[in-house]
Amino acid sequence: MKLGLHKRSNKKLTMGEVLEINPDSLTTVPPQTLEDLPWHFLRKLMALSGTARNTDLVPKDKEDEDEEVDINDEGFFLRGMDYGGSVNPLDVLCAVLFCSDSFLHQEIFLKMSMCQFALPLILPPPKRIFMLWALRDIVRKWRPHCLVEKRGFREESLVRTSMATISVVRMGRSSFSKSKLLNEVLSSPQQHHDFFVHRDMECGRVESFLMKLGLHDRSSKKLTMGEVLEINPDILTTVPPQTLEDLPWHFLRKLMALSGTARNTDLVPKDNEDEEVDINDEDFFLRGMDYGGSVNPLDVLCAVLFCSDSFLHQEIFLKMSMCQFALPLILPPPKRIFMLWALRDIVRKWRPHCLVEKRGFREESLVRTSMPTISVVRMGRSSFSKSKLLNEVLSSTQQHHDFFVHRDMECGSAPREISDGLVEISWYFPGGREKSDLFPEPVAFTNLRGDIESYWPQFRFLTVVSSAVFIIAENMSDKQCDMLATLQGSASKYYLILNVDGEKSKETLRFLNKLAPLLSLTKSQILVKEKNKNTAEFVKKFRSTIRNIVNSPQKVVSIEVMAKVSQELGIPTDEERQTCQIGILHANEITEEIKDVVVYKKKMLKLQGDLWKNLTKVEKEWCRMKWQDDTSAEDYKSQLRQKLIDLRYQQNQCDLTNGITTFINGMQHLHSKEKHYFLKRLKFNLDSVARANLSKLREEYKELYQNSGNDPGQLVQLDELISASSLGIEHFMRELGQFYEAEYMMAKEDKTIERHRQFVHLPGIAADLMLEGFPMELIDGDASNIPLQWITDVLTALHSKVGGKSRMKVLTVLGVQSTGKSTLLNTMFGLQFAVSSGRCTRGAFMSLLRVSENFQQELSCDFILVIDTEGLKAPKLATLEDSYEHDNELATLVIGLSDITLVNLAMENTTEMKDILHQSTLF
Repeated sequence: MKLGLHKRSNKKLTMGEVLEINPDSLTTVPPQTLEDLPWHFLRKLMALSGTARNTDLVPKDKEDEDEEVDINDEGFFLRGMDYGGSVNPLDVLCAVLFCSDSFLHQEIFLKMSMCQFALPLILPPPKRIFMLWALRDIVRKWRPHCLVEKRGFREESLVRTSMATISVVRMGRSSFSKSKLLNEVLSSPQQHHDFFVHRDMECGRVESFLMKLGLHDRSSKKLTMGEVLEINPDILTTVPPQTLEDLPWHFLRKLMALSGTARNTDLVPKDNEDEEVDINDEDFFLRGMDYGGSVNPLDVLCAVLFCSDSFLHQEIFLKMSMCQFALPLILPPPKRIFMLWALRDIVRKWRPHCLVEKRGFREESLVRTSMPTISVVRMGRSSFSKSKLLNEVLSSTQQHHDFFVHRDMECGSAPREISDGLVEISWYFPGGREKSDLFPEPVAFTNLRGDIESYWPQFRFLTVVSSAVFIIAENMSDKQCDMLATLQGSASKYYLILNVDGEKSKETLRFLNKLAPLLSLTKSQILVKEKNKNTAEFVKKFRSTIRNIVNSPQKVVSIEVMAKVSQELGIPTDEERQTCQIGILHANEITEEIKDVVVYKKKMLKLQGDLWKNLTKVEKEWCRMKWQDDTSAEDYKSQLRQKLIDLRYQQNQCDLTNGITTFINGMQHLHSKEKHYFLKRLKFNLDSVARANLSKLREEYKELYQNSGNDPGQLVQLDELISASSLGIEHFMRELGQFYEAEYMMAKEDKTIERHRQFVHLPGIAADLMLEGFPMELIDGDASNIPLQWITDVLTALHSKVGGKSRMKVLTVLGVQSTGKSTLLNTMFGLQFAVSSGRCTRGAFMSLLRVSENFQQELSCDFILVIDTEGLKAPKLATLEDSYEHDNELATLVIGLSDITLVNLAMENTTEMKDILHQSTLF
């Protein structure tokens, strides 16, 4: 019933059904429900895939609360169990055999024997059948030692071959696996193979490790950004992790704070001497194992990624890149997923040597930047660390940095349990300093964890995408030589790094002579690391070899191109989920129309621009009454009110443009996960469209700002250009706010319109976004205006959605522009305020942080509202555009709203800040 095979007890599965060509047979998506497992096993087995026995489930990205369900459906609760986790591969095999006919049995057994999987001889109860017919098709060929000299062999049907039989059984419980023992006995010294399913292989090993870290229930209910950012007592502690269950949260909290110690997985024992214990507690001894020792940091990282949703993946990768940690490119088995979506948020800025004289630079999304890729892999065992070697190559002479985890760093020597097969990637970007830059252009470096013999699909991928592949080997065998010979004709260039014992050097030389013509190896492509040789000299030689590769014409690829290669090789990407594809399609529909940002904003965002600025002036004059002259206050206010109504009427007469219609449809009709993907991809697309022009303008602004000899008027012009060229999700949300405000005022003036309001649902959508962690614009930075009715109704909708539990503490940041205010808040709370060079924040944005229930009483609030503000202007702009008045208004507003105000001081602006703070506190 669980596997969806209950109807197959009578009507058996046949070869025709298994071999039928249908859409499912073309998919590379891993199994998502229990009902997928039999078909996943059969299709993978027919393709002779070694992963056929992988029964790990990947949860669907679906919002159960939004899905219409029939709870009277007898299979509803069973299907609810289908998301996440795994099933024992032997159970799936037996279920398939119970429900298949005899001819499919023969094909299954034949394919399993070709994959070197152990075969069922007698089925378990209730069948208990000896599988003679199923075994009859298998023929084996071998050379017994008595025929070695004659170079003869034997070939015979397996069922008719007489041989000795060794049986291994268990009596009672056992602390070690007999199946694993048999695999060790049957495997050659050069290559291990899992003939028999055992507790420590892929699915069982990962599940066991997740259990140790307390993440076993997160296979289905994934960790989210909201949970990680939640304010609770644990985030205030500085106590190091004491149990294995502390490690995932310690890693995440340290990473969100951009701490270089995030990968430190060392456990500190609790002081338990005086604690009363119950030795009859069955978990007592297991818990005792949690104290002290350490876990490999890569295992913790992989466990967290296995148990996190796609949006937390993006934030983890972004923070890791800011800490200069190597990033996972392909997750290890059983997931084996290419992490394209997770890498999309990362943007890098660099100055290649070709732009040094022009003082130019490039800023681009990492996934779209084409560059040479250098891969380093290991064949067999190695006495030195390739990860440590890569760190030496990538580090400057002035400062060493551990990009990749290695055995000699803190906690790096702990044995890896689930991270073998992981492919990591790191990058080098030049800074435009020809004497100190290691390489003149950007270079990507990938690192495969584990032996290439055990992880051939990952290695095959690297051979396709890499400009050069460095293979580290100590001693080479015939089998390894034959394996490398299969790379003949590959477009990549291969280099061998040999760390050879004197005794084995002649044998290795023989293999090299055999491989040289096949792989077009020259002497320069063979690097020998002598054990008594200085490591620094070898690093220098290795770096020089890479520099020669980079300087010569070679293959360059982007991460997006790599993702296509991975799909072709059967490694799925994290963007293949249906929810992700739906979000991407909606986002692309909007950005495909954008050719020129300035033109698009005028055409599609009609309620902004001059109309919105005029409204702002009238609203401010309503409060200030500066130009009243001799007119009575009542008449003057009446005139201003009429102007407001006329301007709102003009706004209300504007039709919804295509871009705004598509945006509203996406916000209104997509499920929560689809909407999240839609907004994240739209942000990525909009940033990509605007980045080329904005990067140049912001750099010019920064240089002018730092050069006091320039005319301040130029800064104002550049500031206006930056504003006109900027386009983000906040502009679309601002347009929705203006449509809502215009409709609200018209309904207020004419009650008959109330029944026909079409934007009344928009505040609820904005409130949902705030609850999901998206920053919401509070003050429009272009017009310096607060859409009061819009903000009021959004917060009212939020209050309703949380059931009235919306007590808030407000925290804001204030400071001169370009002093890192947004970065400060992002680092303190793990938020996602926009950061960039130049004047990155315009106006003010608010973001919501949930307080855990066990901390609400202590903090006297349910949420913390964090407000990020526009930077106050430089002293040199004081005489322009009422700068001080604007700054005083901004400071007064945020201090008045706040329970806590963080003032970010730059030393050179201390006096100006004191003046502004003094003025704001007078109100």
